[in-house]
Amino acid sequence: MRADAGRKYRAYPRADQERILIEWGHDARALRNLALDHRLMVGRKHDGSWVWSAEQCVLLTEIRNDADPSVNWIRDLPAQSGQQILRRLDRAFANMANSDHPAGPPAFKRRGDRMGIPFTGQAVQFRKLNRHWAEIRFPVLGWLRIRLSRAVGGAIRNATIACDGLGWHVSLGVHSGAKPAAPNGGPGCGVDFGVSISAWVSTEPTGRSMRPTLTAGEEKRLTALEQRKERQLTYAEKYNRGARSKRLMRTIAAIGALRARQARRRLDFTHNQRCSGQHSWRTASPTGIQMPPVWERSTSGPPTGNIPDVPFLQEA
Repeated sequence: MRADAGRKYRAYPRADQERILIEWGHDARALRNLALDHRLMVGRKHDGSWVWSAEQCVLLTEIRNDADPSVNWIRDLPAQSGQQILRRLDRAFANMANSDHPAGPPAFKRRGDRMGIPFTGQAVQFRKLNRHWAEIRFPVLGWLRIRLSRAVGGAIRNATIACDGLGWHVSLGVHSGAKPAAPNGGPGCGVDFGVSISAWVSTEPTGRSMRPTLTAGEEKRLTALEQRKERQLTYAEKYNRGARSKRLMRTIAAIGALRARQARRRLDFTHNQRCSGQHSWRTASPTGIQMPPVWERSTSGPPTGNIPDVPFLQEA
């Protein structure tokens, strides 16, 4: 059974669990960068193929069993997570080799990138506490409390713990048995998402604009936080030799939380425009969704309903 639906829940780890998750996040990033560097260093083999996860999993086991503490540090990360990271790297290389896929070559992850620790469905257990709360058991970590904002609705096939500006989240890949909707036989249309005009449907005379993603109070608070951050950075460079204080880190975290909330609202607008049944293009079949790169969106015109010049998604 493969996962055919996704669920995302807010997680509330304890202090000791959060320390473990932060260490795992950095270990996962380091392992991915090492595996990517190894593949790029080896290059293509004599048969033209890349080094895949089956070979790197053998090397991973040898590293975990090494007696040298400077080498076996990766054993702190659960074995299932390390194997999943290597398999996801396989998918990234396969997408790069696929001419029909818009993905480019895999890139190295920086320290400031989003943390993510993947697990298989067999490695986790789920139990419901009440209507609003549940717990998921992960290897070594134990039971992690989550806010049950919606029912799981199927068998858990994979799980990922990730962190963003709003906190920790658990994403579940679920096999729900849902079938894709059949084409309704209506005429086709195109939807173009942009910057100056948020969404433009080829069957409508005017575009649709997204409301401001921050309220007036939130914009005022964001401006104040940015100014406070600059003052604290200037003080740190002048008096603390560039060392960041706890107050500066709290200011950066508050800015990240506001930026993450703003990004969530943009994503919610895009999702509602695509999936809401009250919009006119849901009666069209098929629907071509055109999302060009950000630097091209501000100059793009209304969609024509024809095949776009950039890769697009087709919906029934």
